[in-house]
Amino acid sequence: MLNNLTHKQKYYLLVAGLALISIFVIMNVFRRTYQEYTQRKGLQAQIAKAQDAPGQLKALQKQLQASESILHTNKELDSTEVHERILSIVSHYCTAHQTTMIAYPPFSTSQEGDFTIQTDIVIVQGDFKRLLDLLYLIERQEKPAKIASVKFKTTKNLETKGTELSMSLYLQTFKKVSHE
Repeated sequence: MLNNLTHKQKYYLLVAGLALISIFVIMNVFRRTYQEYTQRKGLQAQIAKAQDAPGQLKALQKQLQASESILHTNKELDSTEVHERILSIVSHYCTAHQTTMIAYPPFSTSQEGDFTIQTDIVIVQGDFKRLLDLLYLIERQEKPAKIASVKFKTTKNLETKGTELSMSLYLQTFKKVSHE
C-alpha cells in the first residue's frame, strides 16, 4: 500500500502521523500538568486553612462558652431564682430611673427535646431612651436570661390625653434536662 504512494503523499502521511503523535503526547503531558496544578491548589488551600486553625479553635471555644452560659450548665439555677433575679434587676432600675413596671406575670415553662425553656415576661412603661437603657442593662450587663423578643407599644391615656410607651420584654432561660 505504501509502495503505490508518491513521495509527496508519503510526506503528507508522515506529517499527519507526526501531528497525531505530537497531539497525543502534548495532551498526556498537559493532562498530568493540569492534575498536578489542581492538586497543588488544593494543598495550598489546606495549608491556609491549617494556618488559621488556632484562630478558628478560639472562636469555636468562645461560641461554646457562650452557649454554655445560656444553658446554665455551669451553675444550675432554680426557676424561681431566675425569676426573682429578673424582678430584682427590673425593679431596681425602675425605682432609679423613673420608669414603671406594669406587669410581671408568673413564668411559663415548656419542654423542647432535651431542654426546658422558662419564659419570663416583663412589661415596663417609660420613655424610649430609658426603656432602651433597661434593655441594654439586661442584655449586655446583667444577663439574667436571653432576650427572646421585645415589643414596644404606645397606648393613649384617656385621663392625661397623652400617649404612653410600654415595652414587653420576653426573657428565656434554657436548661438541659438530665436523663438519669
